[in-house]
Amino acid sequence: MTHRCLHGLNVLLMVTLLFCSCSEDGAVPSQPNLPPDPPAALSPPDGAEAVGINSQLSWSCGDPDDDALIYSVYLGTNSIPPLVCDCLAVSHYDPGSLVPDSFYYWCVIAHDDHGNETVGDIWNFSTSTPTQVPTGSVSGTWVFDSSPYLIQGDIEVSSGSKLVIELGVEVIFQGHYGFCVIGELVAEGTENDSIVFTAADTATGWRGICILAGGNAQMDYCVVQNVKKTAVTWTQGGAIACLSSSLTIQHSSVRQNLIMGAGMFGGGIFAYFSEVSITYCNIQNNCIVGEGGRGGGISALYGDVSISHCNIQGNRAVYGGGIFGSHHTAVVVDHNLLVYNEAEVAGGGMFLDYYLGGAIDRCTIARNQAGQTGGGLAYDHALDCQIRDCIIEGNLGSGMGEISLGTYYSEFPGVGSIMYCDFSDNEGGNYTATYPDPENLALIGAVNHENANGTACDTFHNLFLNPLFADPDAGDFTLQEWSFCIDAGDPEMPPDPDGTVADMGAFYYPP
Repeated sequence: MTHRCLHGLNVLLMVTLLFCSCSEDGAVPSQPNLPPDPPAALSPPDGAEAVGINSQLSWSCGDPDDDALIYSVYLGTNSIPPLVCDCLAVSHYDPGSLVPDSFYYWCVIAHDDHGNETVGDIWNFSTSTPTQVPTGSVSGTWVFDSSPYLIQGDIEVSSGSKLVIELGVEVIFQGHYGFCVIGELVAEGTENDSIVFTAADTATGWRGICILAGGNAQMDYCVVQNVKKTAVTWTQGGAIACLSSSLTIQHSSVRQNLIMGAGMFGGGIFAYFSEVSITYCNIQNNCIVGEGGRGGGISALYGDVSISHCNIQGNRAVYGGGIFGSHHTAVVVDHNLLVYNEAEVAGGGMFLDYYLGGAIDRCTIARNQAGQTGGGLAYDHALDCQIRDCIIEGNLGSGMGEISLGTYYSEFPGVGSIMYCDFSDNEGGNYTATYPDPENLALIGAVNHENANGTACDTFHNLFLNPLFADPDAGDFTLQEWSFCIDAGDPEMPPDPDGTVADMGAFYYPP
């Protein structure tokens, strides 16, 4: 049962005009501006039970005069809830973590820009009762109505077992515990109801997800955050670590994870002798601290790895701030945005180490930085790698560069393997390579040809022009309509979705 909100309620007095009534001079009076429609609860609906403690509030509201609306939100455990947010321009509100097993009331007041307001009903909902999960094996199905799941120790999906996690479930580790998968994990959320893996104490964190030999994980619309590893346990890194196993992860966020220690790999995801597919994911603000750390966002060694349509941003390591790839025979990196990543030594955006085979296609590698070389991309013995249709722009520490690690010797991927790319405004130059010989290397940058859209380019169809991003300072790295990168990619590559020649970079125009 709903109640009319008493707090802040104003009564609007309206005068009904007779039809066709006129003023003394015969003019028809203007109609008064009408107040907004009453707000209607969308999520959680009125009377909802077992609502997740990290749920957002959302509602719908219109206006008879199509006026812009702002909202005041009231929320609390009292029947007359207090004001928690004022002057909100969108019809949703994130209250942060709610208290489990509690009864809440909420109300929304809609205001137009003529001073009118409409007070919604007072709605209510109750939050879910937590499920305690002790140390040991887990299997079966974790359902939304029993969320959050509070993990009290190390847990494991054993060989031959399967754990299914339903959409909207929150998995909260109560201490520095880990999640080991030797059997099968299926965690499939939705865009509006992600599955969250996190720590109760973000300062302490948890040990992350490790998929061991024979294990398999399928993750869709998941969030993995607040992992902190300070010593080698199951593996040398990775908020999600795959060892001789398989992982398919898409539409997910792996963020704010910290790996500490010498020789660690993969602040976000670490793949070793594994089959891994990472698509449409945000890999953000992960960090490796310690000597020789590789791959702040993603580290991939051996195996079959695909990284596609991902936003890889704000990650840090010694080598390969965004991605570190090594010893691959089958790898694809395409349509990724790598921006604002940082490497202490080399490869701010990406580092290729003994990288045999594979391709890097249609990536935007911009605004990354490295302490020595390869602010955008660095390599060591990467002879057979193809780099095509990429934009490498605005990186600090050169656009591309080589560096020698251990006993390996540096080899340039080969000038014929870097083609249909745009290099622009990289501090320290576009290349700092010494292999192959300088005479052959000079072919890159010698503008003497035209590519498919008639733009001047070098022998390998590379451009050296400002890509004209829409608004990079605001994080928008799509292309403006007059960018020379449009239709400037390799004509032999698959066309863009609009049927035209491939554009350079992660985003085709129009988006």
